[in-house]
Amino acid sequence: MKNWSGHIIFPQNFEWKQMEKSFRGMMELFFKETNEMEDEPDHKDVIIMLNMQDIKNNRKPEGYTREGKLRMIFPLGKKEITILAPLPETYVRDVSEDISKYLISKKIRHVLEFDQMKYTAYRKKRK
Repeated sequence: MKNWSGHIIFPQNFEWKQMEKSFRGMMELFFKETNEMEDEPDHKDVIIMLNMQDIKNNRKPEGYTREGKLRMIFPLGKKEITILAPLPETYVRDVSEDISKYLISKKIRHVLEFDQMKYTAYRKKRK
């Protein structure tokens, strides 16, 4: 099944600092799954370091993964991670599920949903 987006939604009592031990591994998994920044390991380390500073200070991370076939964004005002593709793709579900499994293994509670973007709902309504 092709999806526009995968949403990892954290509970209301979630704090970003809870991701401190697992955030680097999650980002590494995302980069590996999307084949992003394989030839730029220093750039990847800088992105992870900048996001880790936010996590350590219990702030929502910036993300910075906007160059590959998928984007990992952290929507404003939400305790959520969104995996987003410019067009519906099968690998959106695969990558989202892999990240969800990783977070489950690190005992980070969340719910995984798909296609919860307003634009996606608008497109489905038009069909």
